[in-house]
Amino acid sequence: MFILSSHTKVAPPYYHIIIGGYGNTQSTLARRINAYMPLKEYFSSEMDCSIYKPFWISWKRGIIEVGRGNVIGDNVFLSAVDHCPFAIKNIEVSTGKDGATVDWTFVPNSANQTITSLQNSPIKSRKLYRLAKDCPTFEQIRSIKTYSNVECGSECLAEKDCCGFRYYRTSGLCEIVSDIATVNIVTSYHKKQM
Repeated sequence: MFILSSHTKVAPPYYHIIIGGYGNTQSTLARRINAYMPLKEYFSSEMDCSIYKPFWISWKRGIIEVGRGNVIGDNVFLSAVDHCPFAIKNIEVSTGKDGATVDWTFVPNSANQTITSLQNSPIKSRKLYRLAKDCPTFEQIRSIKTYSNVECGSECLAEKDCCGFRYYRTSGLCEIVSDIATVNIVTSYHKKQM
């Protein structure tokens, strides 16, 4: 069982992954904000006590995947798109409730990953965001007064750690947010397209 969470302790929001659970008949990928929601289920015997089987887990750009083997992206058997992803700050690994003995070997991803800066004009910034609903509440970086969604989106582009924003038309308040989920209260944001 794996829990990928935005906190150093297991508290919503998080992703819950079970490989070979339910008597080695089912693998499950679920998301928890304020309710447990299965995203994908796969019915198969994935575990084998007599041989070592490699698996990988990936969470990039809102796509959470689980696969067999040593190559990330190959032999995917669980995959789900989260339109409102959050940063993974903690990974918890454990056996299921049956108390089975499991030997784990972890191989870190050695690929050099670079983060590229997104530069664009305010006019085009409208296409860089989409309205995402059912999001956890994200950490606010700052709030400012703006005159439109587009201007608020431009402010987000200029902020290095911004992953989305919320604009209040009546007050002109623009909230710039990171991808760090703070509480499990569901809300909506304009999230950066990945």
